[in-house]
Amino acid sequence: MGVGKLVVIADNVAAVRETLRETIEQLYEDRVASGELRVDTYEDGSGVVSLCAMTAPDLVILDVAMPGLDGIETFYCIKEVAPAAAARVVFLTGLAGSETVRARIDRAIAAGACGCLPKPATAAEIKSLLDARVFAA
Repeated sequence: MGVGKLVVIADNVAAVRETLRETIEQLYEDRVASGELRVDTYEDGSGVVSLCAMTAPDLVILDVAMPGLDGIETFYCIKEVAPAAAARVVFLTGLAGSETVRARIDRAIAAGACGCLPKPATAAEIKSLLDARVFAA
């Protein structure tokens, strides 16, 4: 077996990032147990940018509304240091109804991010995302 897949989650709210991590680990319990999948969490975007400068995660889930670097700003920073990783960014937001936020997300997707999940995301939405973006043949 080769190197395992890495999914990175950044959200400033610990309960959100831990719930998302636990959901992914439960959905892919066998892959986590075998070392085929690892889920890392960060409380802000700067740690994710540093990680992406060193390694390319298979998926990066960024909360849009984080203090400091928000998720969209984090995407553009990742794009500067690791363009391949930027193409694996998915935004997570409960603010998609805001025209301003939606326009920023749409611009980031046009610039190379791969999508947006609602917050909270359902287990089915998360599984669909990982099946398509991380485990597609």
